[in-house]
Amino acid sequence: MGQCRKGISEVSEDRARFICGRCRAMTAERDHVCLPVAMYGAEPDPGLTATVEKGKKDKGKVKGARFEIERKFLVADDRWRGQGDGVYTRQGYLSVDPDRTVRVRLIGKKGFLTVKGRSEGPVRPEFEYAIPGKQARYMLDHLCLRPQIEKVRYRIEFDGMAWEVDEFLGDNAGLVLAEVELDSPDRKVRCPEWVGPEVTGDHRYSNAWLSQHPWKTWDKGG
Repeated sequence: MGQCRKGISEVSEDRARFICGRCRAMTAERDHVCLPVAMYGAEPDPGLTATVEKGKKDKGKVKGARFEIERKFLVADDRWRGQGDGVYTRQGYLSVDPDRTVRVRLIGKKGFLTVKGRSEGPVRPEFEYAIPGKQARYMLDHLCLRPQIEKVRYRIEFDGMAWEVDEFLGDNAGLVLAEVELDSPDRKVRCPEWVGPEVTGDHRYSNAWLSQHPWKTWDKGG
């Protein structure tokens, strides 16, 4: 499953040799693994697949998307506390369009610029780049949309998997979410006892949404 043996056509050799008829990705091999097809066993959403081209300095190499596979849950109680160290995290957005989210994050003194595509269940394309902390701070102070996200992120090991617990601050204070990143959308997850209902498919719990619609403004009884 996932082999694109049909619809492959040859293109100019100054780019990648072949182009996939399903996902339109350029590839150096006629039989390549089409990631969206491999994940879902069906024709991919065109918006989920990144078209790739070779870099000028990397002739013959094909560079494509990294697909983030992540599940998200509410945290039910405080039993997670004391199991991991926390680090203050500040993040803002240059774009909150769900088709092309652009995030600036400052974790301690380390900066990151991240571009994400639209989520399909727990899967979304993601491109993340380390940037100087001073540049991240400047973008957060002068370029990013407001309001922004402030939280403390904790890393907790459980059952061989790394869980990240976000305790939100500011206008989102009172909200605590747990995330776990997977190597496959089909991988089974055993949740810690302190993990509550899953909210993976609920866009309201994305950080981009929370930045514009803070937790404190929600109708909790609705």
